[in-house]
Amino acid sequence: MIKVVKFFVIGSIVLVVGYYILGFASSYIGWYGYKKWKYRVGTSSIEESRKRGVFEKELNFQVDSFAGSLGDFKPYIERGFRYGNHSSKETVPIANSLYPYDRCT
Repeated sequence: MIKVVKFFVIGSIVLVVGYYILGFASSYIGWYGYKKWKYRVGTSSIEESRKRGVFEKELNFQVDSFAGSLGDFKPYIERGFRYGNHSSKETVPIANSLYPYDRCT
């Protein structure tokens, strides 16, 4: 009986440790494998753009004749940026570019 309990305890510990190791490896490979910090990115909302400090201007947009719904469509302009080397929460503004701004919706 003691061998069975020992087997389940050790097996549970191995599964938990393996779960964390695979999660870390997946995160590491996903971030460094795709090199996400090299490419230009944009925000998905005005609030996120303001939080990152890249918001420039909300655009005045009006539709004259469209039967459908635009939902929550608010176009805006922001300065171009990339993610930092080690985190997608870090903002690195793009400098010396022919296209320093992004139009976002």
